[in-house]
Amino acid sequence: MGIGDYVNKAKQALAGREEQVAGALDKAADAVKSRSSGDTDRKIDSAVDKAKGFLDKQADKHRDDGPDTTGRPGPTTH
Repeated sequence: MGIGDYVNKAKQALAGREEQVAGALDKAADAVKSRSSGDTDRKIDSAVDKAKGFLDKQADKHRDDGPDTTGRPGPTTH
């Protein structure tokens, strides 16, 4: 099983749960920021924003195409 297979499994696990995951990301970011120096807040926020951007794209794809049950990689967009 290659890395692509793991990525597809993760995408399938997230499908339909994007809002829950976004909430968990916010909670995790708050927990990390409370235990680190203020210098890292911007980096943490940036990482969370990128992750949420990915979730938004997956949610849009899920709404447009329906869930991918084939297990095959979807088209790549840049």
